[in-house]
Amino acid sequence: MKTKGVTNLGKKLRKIRIDNDEISSDMARKLEISVSYLSAIENGKRNIPKDFAEKLFKVYQLSENVKEKILQAINIYSGEMKIRLDSLNEKQQELSLLYAREISKLNDKQIEKIRGYLNGNTEE
Repeated sequence: MKTKGVTNLGKKLRKIRIDNDEISSDMARKLEISVSYLSAIENGKRNIPKDFAEKLFKVYQLSENVKEKILQAINIYSGEMKIRLDSLNEKQQELSLLYAREISKLNDKQIEKIRGYLNGNTEE
């Protein structure tokens, strides 16, 4: 969890409010949380309720792309990412575990190369 300034999730929530011509109290009421709790989430000072994304998606008509970015921001905010290994084959499981163990050792060039490959850019 971030402890200083507006988080990436906070920026996304503020954009949703602006796009819907709302203020913090409007969003907080719709999400059934207090304004101070919403502000604390935006600033990385409070944990996100388990049903937060579900309520947000139910209340606001967001594109699948925006929903995915919100979920990514929530995962980053919480400091963890869960992968269901039981839904992967053995090679995928091994790769997932290797990546998790080694990611902190990758430099920017290696990360960009992996990102390009995963996005379908296999050119050398």
